[in-house]
Amino acid sequence: RLSMLDTIRDYAAEALEQTASRAPCAARHAAYYSKVAATAAPNILRENQRDFVEFLFLEIGNIRAALEWLVTQPSAHGTAELVSSLKWFWISRGLFSEAQSWTDLALAQATRLSDSAALAAIADVSSWVRFMSGDAEGALKPACDSYDLYRELGDRPGQASAGIMAGLAKSVAGQIPEGPNHILESLELCRDLGDQHGASIALIALGEGLRGEGDEDEAEKCYQEALGMLDEITNTFWPGLLFQNIAHFRLHKGDWKAAAKLATDALSIGERYDYPMMVNLAVAAAAGVVLARDDAVGSARIVGAVEARLQRLGATFEPTDYADLQRIKNGALEKLGEPAFAAALREGSLMSWETTLAAARGCAPA
Repeated sequence: RLSMLDTIRDYAAEALEQTASRAPCAARHAAYYSKVAATAAPNILRENQRDFVEFLFLEIGNIRAALEWLVTQPSAHGTAELVSSLKWFWISRGLFSEAQSWTDLALAQATRLSDSAALAAIADVSSWVRFMSGDAEGALKPACDSYDLYRELGDRPGQASAGIMAGLAKSVAGQIPEGPNHILESLELCRDLGDQHGASIALIALGEGLRGEGDEDEAEKCYQEALGMLDEITNTFWPGLLFQNIAHFRLHKGDWKAAAKLATDALSIGERYDYPMMVNLAVAAAAGVVLARDDAVGSARIVGAVEARLQRLGATFEPTDYADLQRIKNGALEKLGEPAFAAALREGSLMSWETTLAAARGCAPA
């Protein structure tokens, strides 16, 4: 590795630009860092993920430089490969604004070049990034485009991934039963392909649909089946998200002690593996526990802190998670009244994040 002052680097880059070596050098650089990202990709959500994630963050400048080069090339193939490798890195780390910027550029390139295979892959990443950042409406078109293109290409793994997201986005848009049918088709495809990660996500997607319909018992059955599969592949990302989902189910049944255990378990996983959105969701679930323990002011403060944190991330919760957050806000508002509720939200938005995390960790009984 070579470190240098920005001014020296800029001078060297400008000098290189004037030589015939620029293009082959940039191409080799992009190929190398595409391989780095592809090697890291299968490990991003596993127990050993920290080593790979830390290395990607160390090399983030080089990865961005590779993307800058690739999106200007006459082929979108390399762009699609690198964007696909970065998909879960971007999502798990909450890098939504950056991911959307790159996928927008990549989509424009693949569309301009009429590259169906690249367009299918990039649109799939774009749809997942948008949905996981809370933009279900924005995820609909790229998800459907990706699904249709993968079907035309006969790419079954691609069709399975795109089908899950197309199904989720269509379900949120009220396209029933088309949305759930897409997810069921993807579940069968993933099982046929031996893709446990894909199958577990399809089960989670089915659970989310049932959760949105208010059938929490059936949703939890899907989640529990998914948790068993995720444990087999040592996945560290989805279990915490499911724990906080189930925490809300327990809250709805009046069992705040069980909810507290699940919320703090989810928070522990999110902190251990540095998953920002998981941490936010777990803290929001803890706000529900605090409300159930009759501390409406404390609950509203935690919610205010979470909302401020999400604003800085440039994201919001997915529809079902957002609905539960709104339920907690409404409960606190009902207990406090508008002036006191607004004041508590404002106080929370100004709290340090460490204070918020301490409050969330302390929601469980001693």
